[in-house]
Amino acid sequence: MTIPEPARRGNTTHWTVLRTAGLVGAAETYSTTASAAITCSRALQHSYVPPRTAGTGFDVSHIDSHIGALLGRPEFFDVYLELALDFGLPLRLPGEATQRLVGFPFRKLAAEEGAVFPDHLVAVLREGTGRVGAQRAIERALFELAPGVTEIQTHPAIDTDELRAACPDWPGRVEDHAYLRNDPSLPDLVERAGAVLIGYRDLRDLQRAGPG
Repeated sequence: MTIPEPARRGNTTHWTVLRTAGLVGAAETYSTTASAAITCSRALQHSYVPPRTAGTGFDVSHIDSHIGALLGRPEFFDVYLELALDFGLPLRLPGEATQRLVGFPFRKLAAEEGAVFPDHLVAVLREGTGRVGAQRAIERALFELAPGVTEIQTHPAIDTDELRAACPDWPGRVEDHAYLRNDPSLPDLVERAGAVLIGYRDLRDLQRAGPG
């Protein structure tokens, strides 16, 4: 496997961690690094994806390194950050706790470069061994919001045979989808919490507006 050099830079907003049998069977540290390397390599090879989306109906809202694959090494993060800035896209970043775990200040570096990203990330964990849905956790998170922009991360999904085969916690994911899409109590809850719902396209507008 060849680890791409940071200078050999390309452009894409499609990020995929490849989980081949060889990587899954390797040690966890090696697997994580190798997955990130392959992801970075794909980024370097597939350049100029966002401009080509103009005639396809895709409206690229942000850039995301799936499960933080490009945050483990500064040279990978450099590519991730530069792509976001080049295409005027906000990027998803985990919070301060992950930054301390990783060992380099990726949030500080992104802010210094003028990148736009949420101030806080709340990863909603399902409760109990039954992997029930995230409704109660979302309700708590809404009433504990800190000032700024907070991303509340859940894993909603539509009930399909593929989902049931791939995800042991599929009932919770289906429940999350029903709650977030159809539950009439959620908009009232958001209002009572004093929160304002926005999306990454709002952050993209802010990114492209520039300083000031």
